[in-house]
Amino acid sequence: MSSRIPRHVRQAIIEFPDKPRRGEITRFCAEHHISIAGFYKIRGQARRDGPEAAVVARSTSPTRQAGRTPAVIEQQALSIREELTRQGWDAGPISVASVMRRMGLVPPSRATLARIFTRHGVVTPQPQKKPRAAYHRFRYPDPNGCWQLDGFNYKLDNGQNRCMMRGVLVRVRIGLMTHRRHVRCGRLRLRLWC
Repeated sequence: MSSRIPRHVRQAIIEFPDKPRRGEITRFCAEHHISIAGFYKIRGQARRDGPEAAVVARSTSPTRQAGRTPAVIEQQALSIREELTRQGWDAGPISVASVMRRMGLVPPSRATLARIFTRHGVVTPQPQKKPRAAYHRFRYPDPNGCWQLDGFNYKLDNGQNRCMMRGVLVRVRIGLMTHRRHVRCGRLRLRLWC
């Protein structure tokens, strides 16, 4: 990439002779660990914009943010929110999106509207509304005691019904038993395969 080429190498590329001997550019590029395309890109930039512009690497950041909501839409969303608040209605992202749709506009997503409101400081943070489950991770007290038992009925070609059962230890997702049994009323004995 030509933007990562150091300043002293760029200067050497600019000062490189216009008519080099055969293999000289390849040797130069190999010594400085740059591509031949990068070499010619800097040479072209020096001819086009001048040697001073070619010595300094250009910014690789985009000129505008690709997914950014246009300022006009942001201002409309903020004004709709202000109007809903003044009238005493709920002024959350879902309500604002609904009003925008009624006006014939295509609103951004609910999450985008929430980020716009937060960025402009029109919402007050309320951390007490965070769900309690977010504070601690669920952990079953006895991991080896958590089992999953799946069963299904299977009809054989001769017309008999068979009940297929499979037991799985959830913690490690290992199948510990598989059992087939003729379907009858009564107790079902299962054997563990360990």
